[in-house]
Amino acid sequence: MVDHLVAGEPGGDLDVDALLQGYLRLFRRRGGRLLGNHEAIEIGRAGSGWEVRTADASFGAPVVVNAAGGWAGEIAAAFGERGRDLGELAAALGILDEDEGVAQRATFIVDPDDVVRFIYVTDLDVGRNPEEVLRVLDALQTGELCPCNWQQGQETLKVA
Repeated sequence: MVDHLVAGEPGGDLDVDALLQGYLRLFRRRGGRLLGNHEAIEIGRAGSGWEVRTADASFGAPVVVNAAGGWAGEIAAAFGERGRDLGELAAALGILDEDEGVAQRATFIVDPDDVVRFIYVTDLDVGRNPEEVLRVLDALQTGELCPCNWQQGQETLKVA
């Protein structure tokens, strides 16, 4: 959860550090571990998750986030995953704000079969709610029918 955001005048700068720190707090509360300064030497599928090897350690994870920004496509391709040009991807997804030359704020959850399971797009002036994205991810991972505002640990709906 984001405790606060600091922004300038309308159309001004967003305090990205505050936003990222909010995501990081939520990530850690949910049991996530952030590793910095660990160059990935090898990344590969291991069952339903991933195996990551660095110079210092080897570990498994259900999700690996490639947070390399503009280099994300090159890094993905280096490890045998499909690399994509982020600008071309934003245009193809219909989220490129051509006036500003940047992508709108968007989150996509795509399953391993490349089926888009969730799309959350807001205008450049509106932030996203990381708790809602994680709630939807949890719901999708149940494989069951989940009601509105469902939270992890609650009952799912049973189809008669």
